[in-house]
Amino acid sequence: MTLAQRELAERTDPVDRLQILIKLVLTEFSFQRGAGASVAAMLPPEDRAAFFEHVAPLAALVGDLLEDGMNEGVFVRADTATTGQLIMACLETQRTALLAGDKVHAAVQRTLPFLMRALGVPEERWAGDS
Repeated sequence: MTLAQRELAERTDPVDRLQILIKLVLTEFSFQRGAGASVAAMLPPEDRAAFFEHVAPLAALVGDLLEDGMNEGVFVRADTATTGQLIMACLETQRTALLAGDKVHAAVQRTLPFLMRALGVPEERWAGDS
């Protein structure tokens, strides 16, 4: 979170800020080691939520970025909490591949276009940045 706050501090464009956060999260996933990710996948939903409470600050940051983008009209208006959960879920799908040695750049290329399109961001605003 410290790195994310530092990297986002002087940026104002919601698209840019969300892209940076997506890349930071996927990079962080690539550095993680241990059984945590596989254990979480086996937990029932109610226990999984408690297991992932440590990501609450990240989820809040995603929500803030979404709200900023929606207020500026660069993201389609939608329920911020649900949209944030879906973004977090999309990022989470890349964890296993990254832990297995997949390149961060490849995960970004799979994930970022999908998320930007889902948020209604015109391709010229993000293409080439992934």
